[in-house]
Amino acid sequence: AVQGVCRACHAQCAPATACSGPAPTQCVQCATFRDIASGACVSNCPSLTYLDAAASACRTCHVECRTGCSGAGPTACLRNTALPVLNSTYFGCAHVVDITGGVVTCLGECAV
Repeated sequence: AVQGVCRACHAQCAPATACSGPAPTQCVQCATFRDIASGACVSNCPSLTYLDAAASACRTCHVECRTGCSGAGPTACLRNTALPVLNSTYFGCAHVVDITGGVVTCLGECAV
């Protein structure tokens, strides 16, 4: 109730669950996923986040991922295949890329 008036929960709140107000950040439980960064219930994970299915939550990609990610860590950055050159931007890295043993890892700076 807001000022003594009952209002419906946001559409992103799970049906038949409580909320503390009409915003998607005020759901006790989400119908689909909760964006951890904003606290809001969402139907799809925002850009630069990935779905943690076990927690039904959208988690922020590693800081070195530029174009998105498929999971946690600097080895899960999405590639930008529209680029013709195999460089850090192609591999979705914000700074530099290390390709060792066939594993692509985005790094803040080159290892010495």
